[in-house]
Amino acid sequence: MSILFVLIGLSPLLGFSVFNIVRKKRILRPFIAIVASGAVTAAVAVVGPMLVVPDTEKSGITLSEDDMSYLAMTEASAGEYDKALSHIEKLNMEVGDSLNGLLAGFRVSTAQGDFYTARNYASMLNLFVKENNKSLSKAEREIVDALIGDLDLDREDTMKQMKDVLADEIKSYEKKHKYAENMGEAIESAALLASANQKDDYAQVARKLRRLYKKNKSIFALDNVSEAYITALVKCEEYDDLVNYALDSNDASAIAAVANLYMTKKIDDDLFEGLVPESGVYTAVVDRVSTIVDKLDSDKLSKAKIAEYEEKANTIEQLDDNPILATLEKRLEPEKEAEEKKAAAYVQDAGINSVLMNATVAKREIKEALAAAQAADDANLRSLLSQADQVINGDAVGKVTDLDKNLRDAYTASSVLPSDLVTVPDEFVSNGNTAANENRAMINVGIVDCKDFPKIKAYVSTGGVDLTDKSKVSITDAGAVITDFQIEKVKYDSARIYLICDNSGSMSGSIDGLKQAVTKFVKTKTGSEKIDVITFDSSVLENSGLLSDEDKLLEAVEKFRARGGTNIKCGVDAAFSDLKKDEDVLTVFIAMTDGQDSTYGSQERLNELRVKCMENNVILYTIGLGGVNGEYLQSIADSGMGSFVYGSDAVQLEGLYQFIHNQLDENYVITYYAKNTTTKYNRLLEIRETTTGYAGKRTYSLDYASQGASGAVVPGGVRISPNNSGAKVTGYGISSIAMGRYTAGEFTIVGSGFETAKSITVSLEGDTNVPNLKVSTVSDTELRVIVPAKTAYGTYKSVITIDGTTFELDGLRILDAYAAPTVFNFGEYTFEALSVDTNGNTTTLSGNVVMNGYLHFNGDVTLKGNPDGNQLNLSEKAGSYITYTGGIGGLIGQYFGNRADIDAFTSVDLYKDSKTYDKFKLNGLATYAGIGLKNPNMELHGDGIVTYLVDYSLDIPPLANLLDAADVTFSGVLKNSQKVILGDKD
Repeated sequence: MSILFVLIGLSPLLGFSVFNIVRKKRILRPFIAIVASGAVTAAVAVVGPMLVVPDTEKSGITLSEDDMSYLAMTEASAGEYDKALSHIEKLNMEVGDSLNGLLAGFRVSTAQGDFYTARNYASMLNLFVKENNKSLSKAEREIVDALIGDLDLDREDTMKQMKDVLADEIKSYEKKHKYAENMGEAIESAALLASANQKDDYAQVARKLRRLYKKNKSIFALDNVSEAYITALVKCEEYDDLVNYALDSNDASAIAAVANLYMTKKIDDDLFEGLVPESGVYTAVVDRVSTIVDKLDSDKLSKAKIAEYEEKANTIEQLDDNPILATLEKRLEPEKEAEEKKAAAYVQDAGINSVLMNATVAKREIKEALAAAQAADDANLRSLLSQADQVINGDAVGKVTDLDKNLRDAYTASSVLPSDLVTVPDEFVSNGNTAANENRAMINVGIVDCKDFPKIKAYVSTGGVDLTDKSKVSITDAGAVITDFQIEKVKYDSARIYLICDNSGSMSGSIDGLKQAVTKFVKTKTGSEKIDVITFDSSVLENSGLLSDEDKLLEAVEKFRARGGTNIKCGVDAAFSDLKKDEDVLTVFIAMTDGQDSTYGSQERLNELRVKCMENNVILYTIGLGGVNGEYLQSIADSGMGSFVYGSDAVQLEGLYQFIHNQLDENYVITYYAKNTTTKYNRLLEIRETTTGYAGKRTYSLDYASQGASGAVVPGGVRISPNNSGAKVTGYGISSIAMGRYTAGEFTIVGSGFETAKSITVSLEGDTNVPNLKVSTVSDTELRVIVPAKTAYGTYKSVITIDGTTFELDGLRILDAYAAPTVFNFGEYTFEALSVDTNGNTTTLSGNVVMNGYLHFNGDVTLKGNPDGNQLNLSEKAGSYITYTGGIGGLIGQYFGNRADIDAFTSVDLYKDSKTYDKFKLNGLATYAGIGLKNPNMELHGDGIVTYLVDYSLDIPPLANLLDAADVTFSGVLKNSQKVILGDKD
């Protein structure tokens, strides 16, 4: 005897499945067949995948639920029932059980005369409308009731009745959606792109869509129809039609494509004849503005304000010279695009404005693109902008050297043009770097004077941001908000500026750019400034001494030559050697390098630098060029109470020097009394200008001498004092917590002897102290600690006291759960995490770690090996899980959720070649949909986990009851050939 039970999570019509398939945001639900044979064993078999792909898949056109339901009804109305069913399957893949899907299936099967399938749909539909307070038409209600009640129906009359319903629904839909009647034609035309490979093929698609555009422009509102038309026109080089379409439709993607092709000279001016104004119309205005800007008085206006006026003058000149690009920019309005399209439109508009030299607008639009990134419907663009966001708006200075590539790739991804036709404007990349530098350094919190603590004096400079209005300034010190403070703008009588310039051999390709940048810096100096030009390689090469004579300074610049190694410290020491302490003089060091230097590689040397700068009232800025270590240069700038700025090439150097030079005009002293008087070390001071969002941060301590004497703390090390407890702490189980601002988080501490301890307390020490956390004992070897909501993000030390013995653990990180993730790629494996730290051949991923969008890790993940090689070893301790968006549809969803838990991957090898997979035994239980997979053998693929089942258990109430009644046992062994696929299967 054998019994077959089929559990359906979608609809009675689906004859295909895998455990989970993800295509972008679209998810297939499971179809599981459980077969019981005899009274002894049961086996689990996975059916499929047998996926019928409708034409929409080939066309790339994304349709709404209503659209797909409409297509199914129109095909059924025409007697094309197989095509109708494929649209219903597509609809179920997109959204699972829904009123649209169930109604479409019920209507089509009834119209077809398949009353058996219609009855199944009727049962599910009846339950759905009751649970969701929906209603059916009178005719449909009567048919549903008759089918459920097994009443006799007149077959022909019922089919005719349902076809009338279909006709009414089609007519109603077409009345609401003007594009509906041409939807099928648009899908068919766009689908031809999939097989097009010659110019004639693309010309055919272009002809079809051109004819369709003339007939029904509204159809081009369908996602990707416009893109298909643009692609076809570009591929067959019909640029005149592309220009006409862009200007007539005002389609953002078309306008951006035309702008890019025009900037790269693939489209000529004559295609715009009569469509845009001619150049030179405003020449007189441009000349007048330029004359005014040339006469601006640097003694009355700040350098930043003069630079702002110069930029506006240059933009006006570009608009007059380039009316075509100006017209396209005006037509492109990213703010009016749909949420999922805004990021791409902002990137493209930022590129146009960059070429038009409107840097202010370009930088603003780059930031708007970053803000809109998470809503983008293109996963690649979303990922690239997220990576850029970490550098531009975040603290990922270690990734500054990746920003150029991120921006270039994001620009390419944001265009509908084929990648080989996209040319990324260098000005766009430069503006992206400038935006990052401004966010990091627009407000510099310099020396924090705390000798009269709790009275604090903070010396602040800005790159043009006005801090005189207290209502627009917010201050946080050591976790406490400061509301009572005084701001005084300071005007120094004179300034001493030391330009410490790298002339090492690695500068050979950039030395001319450095000369140009320093030359402009010298030429824009004011009468109150003296400049010292110091050059270095592995030792000091030239030292001009402090000079106000421009000619002599320029002579020193002409001596720049690239040679030797790199030693920043010798250049900084040379600047200190001639320095005289003078509180009435602003003293600034600007150290520039493109090399790999380690002369400030120890904490001891950084502490010495900090003390020297504080004793001499020096602010030290660092400028990095090319492949530098951003974190290292940031650490030097931090110790020098300055800021770190970065440029990817020598062209950007001039802007970097000018940015710092502009900052020297805006100086402030902010005085307040500290509220937190207990935190002694690593106090974080943040000063923010609220209208612009720019913020400056400085970490300071009340007693640097004592802090230095205590020695460096080894990250992750455990310190014990006194050692009189039977318990033992060995480290963290989970050491990174991803928390929302208003949600609690948790971490774990591992060791031994916890269950017999009488008293356990845990506190955190960091920028803010968090005492007496809630602690629970998970086992004798594990503690769970709850971190309360609103705990500041940062790195903390955990202080654990167990029966009088104190243990200290460093390196607990609390991360912003909503921050943009960092991406780590290895072959077909893509990891996203809030933090990615690489030390040699070991990469640690922390905070919301997700692999390929489907496998979520509970804790940190360690990858060992060379990422450029073919193999990495993955290990983690906290386990992982897979979530299924929307859970399981249908009645089965009442009995189990949407999550499969997987035991820890203690060690598994990943291979880049996508052919070799390490089969490993999982010593635990993976649970999916009430089926427990015991100690399975697994392979971790990029698109899913292939499980070779050994043993399983069932926890599905209705099935368990049925099998009990059939006298069937719930244990069984599967052959190694049986597989279950968990996760993505694209």
